[in-house]
Amino acid sequence: VYKRQKKYRENIQKRKANIEATIVRAREKLEKRAADQQERWEKANTEEAINEEVNKRVEKSRAELEKKAARIAEKKKLSEEQTKKWVETRLNDLRGRVEKQVRASRSKKPKIDSKEDIDKKIQQLTDRLTHRSNAIKKNNEQKKTEQKT
Repeated sequence: VYKRQKKYRENIQKRKANIEATIVRAREKLEKRAADQQERWEKANTEEAINEEVNKRVEKSRAELEKKAARIAEKKKLSEEQTKKWVETRLNDLRGRVEKQVRASRSKKPKIDSKEDIDKKIQQLTDRLTHRSNAIKKNNEQKKTEQKT
């Protein structure tokens, strides 16, 4: 009986240690994720990043605009210079619109977990884990009483 009690206590200790380790890991993970989100947002909000994104989007449209310009030039018999000018004005309009969009989407700060949010999530995790271990304890005690009868 003594051996069984000792083993039971050891198992409880192990379970407690596992729960604590899980909680520590979860907290580190949440804090790291929040820091990464913050860093990503700050990087994405720099002038270079915004300009890069705008240029990327505008360059995607350039080929289509040039095709369109070639068709129009054929129909209306425009000179090379006029065609280039047409493409450039359209691209500049597009650049303005795209820059506005990018700035608007980047200025919205994403939901980054605050210290309180992280604490709340950890508390929920703790509750779940301790509830589970309590359920296991109850189950074990129930088995013992059944064995005695």
